[in-house]
Amino acid sequence: MTATVLRPESSRRTVLKTIGALSLGSIGVAGRARAQETAIPTEPALYQIRMAGQTSFEEFDREGQFFVTPPVGQNQSGPRDVAVISGNPLGAPESGALAFYTNTALRTVLNTGGDRTLNDAAIPIGSVQVDDASGLLRAEHIEDLGVDLPPGVTAGLQVNIFTPRSGIVAPLYEVGAGIVDAQFHSGNQVDGTMEFVGTSLGGAADQGAVSAQFTGVS
Repeated sequence: MTATVLRPESSRRTVLKTIGALSLGSIGVAGRARAQETAIPTEPALYQIRMAGQTSFEEFDREGQFFVTPPVGQNQSGPRDVAVISGNPLGAPESGALAFYTNTALRTVLNTGGDRTLNDAAIPIGSVQVDDASGLLRAEHIEDLGVDLPPGVTAGLQVNIFTPRSGIVAPLYEVGAGIVDAQFHSGNQVDGTMEFVGTSLGGAADQGAVSAQFTGVS
């Protein structure tokens, strides 16, 4: 699979249109029967992945983790929940560092920190579709984060984030649109592509992007 490089000048609307145009023909609806065998884990599984890609500023090659699990919490994002983590974009900005979750409760599951109230609320911030027969999974960022938030939590969640360049003063970007496509194989292997765009939280409000191909094993 070939990752599409999203240019920084791509508008939020353009990116969402691009994501919507990606073929869903091979991805089954979430309610499809799963009686058949599947390479997609049905128990929590952590994959160590290698990511090679490009941000709106530079290329990168880095390690990360891909986590897939049955739905967490009461507010389900789909037939699975997914997290992709590489580095620490909030504490140590590096090119391609990112944190993507389909549910805030995954931060507690993975012990990656965050606001406890937000995590315990198990808010779906992504959606997941799977085709168990072919081993395909698609996870997407949910654009509207202002729905069904617990008391005291505002819309600016800053959970799905990335940094497109390195440096102490490198700005943090909050994901505005994004998608992860994963193909699971026998032998506990996975490969796929991911792409995200977002807006800088550093005051300039400029757009950044990150896209990558990845391979891994659990």
